[in-house]
Amino acid sequence: MQQNPNYVVRIVSDEGDWGKGLLGKFMDYEPFERPGMPVIVTTSQMLSTGVDIPTCKNIVLFRMVNSMTEFKQIIGRGTRVKEDKDKLFFTILDYTGSATRNFADPDFDGEPPLITSEEMDENGEVLEGSFVEERTETPTADWTDEQIEDFTNEGDPRRKYYVTEGEVTIVAESVQVLDASGKLRTVQFTQYAKEQVSTLFTDAKAFQAAWADPEQREKIVAELESRGISLEQLSDITKMSDADPVDLLCFVAFDLKPMTRRERAERVRKAATLAAYTNGAREIIELILDKYVQFGLTELNAGVLEVKPISDKGNITEIAALFDGAPNLLRALDDIQKLLYAEAA
Repeated sequence: MQQNPNYVVRIVSDEGDWGKGLLGKFMDYEPFERPGMPVIVTTSQMLSTGVDIPTCKNIVLFRMVNSMTEFKQIIGRGTRVKEDKDKLFFTILDYTGSATRNFADPDFDGEPPLITSEEMDENGEVLEGSFVEERTETPTADWTDEQIEDFTNEGDPRRKYYVTEGEVTIVAESVQVLDASGKLRTVQFTQYAKEQVSTLFTDAKAFQAAWADPEQREKIVAELESRGISLEQLSDITKMSDADPVDLLCFVAFDLKPMTRRERAERVRKAATLAAYTNGAREIIELILDKYVQFGLTELNAGVLEVKPISDKGNITEIAALFDGAPNLLRALDDIQKLLYAEAA
């Protein structure tokens, strides 16, 4: 920066012609050979499309990119080749996890015609006999004889086995991640989940307080899913299908003794707050809690009122009348959630 004040620059639309001028310089083929040329650029969306930068070697993402179209536009800035400058590939540094998710999406470039996989040891060496190849395409009428011959010579696709008797369960599940030194390491799925939750919240109380807020809870679940953590999958692996998600995550991340959904429901049933509801309304609440115990948090919304046996008590209008109106009914659903996580708030 002492030698070149423009080595790192910000380019945003609010800067008008000044920003466009810097963008034009950044697109120059030889930024290192010409003094005063930008080498590193921070921007919001000005590089998403319509910019030709053949020498761009690194694209760094600091925000979520949920649109596949926008994602393709952004990484498209790095796909140009500049052989005389040794630009034959580019690197994506993703601090959000959205890049990996988009690459895994079949809509990114369609189903691959060939999938290969192999296992590596802790030193990065390929384990003998671990190579597996699977053809996902099949010959069609428009294939040439050469294509069919190539397909045939590849060998049989990987076989799938179907179990007609007995029971199949997941014994263990692992995840491969890059550590701080860039080495690939294999960790148990539960350990991976622990690390991811711990990066979002430093302690259990902060996590529980955020989980008690429905909006925050939704964001937490979405963020975990973006990092490859499915609550259903985690529940299966830990064999804790009767635990509330907050207890499951607190157990995995913070080693807290979990409560079952039934235990949480009983705490709600004993709460003094529910004493104010009439018998008819209280019966509906009891049925909703039964649904929560059986199926989990997804049942704590107005949609549960249309499911038997609750729907047997009347339509939504009739049920709302038991609570003296729809606003009170919605407030009751909110109260149930607050009481379920009362100790965390």
